Amino acid sequence: MYYLGIDLGGTNIATAVVNEQYEIMGRGKLKTRCPRPAEEIADDIAAACRMALEEAGLSLSDIAGVGAGIPGTVNKATGIIEYSNNLGFDQV
Repeated sequence: MYYLGIDLGGTNIATAVVNEQYEIMGRGKLKTRCPRPAEEIADDIAAACRMALEEAGLSLSDIAGVGAGIPGTVNKATGIIEYSNNLGFDQV
């Protein structure tokens, strides 16, 4: 099994694919380029994920789970980022 990790920060979007032994199989990284619309940042998150998958030689169907680290207040029940100061997100 493989897992995809996403680290969304105010400076960079970093992604990695790991195996069950926690070995990094592939990475992706793009600048966050804040401030800009959340939709554009989401597009770059997807692009960084594709980079990591390509480097690992895997496809999204190979991924068993995804984890994301996002600065700010996230409502776990709704999945909404209620507020993130450094990203400029409010109810995203």
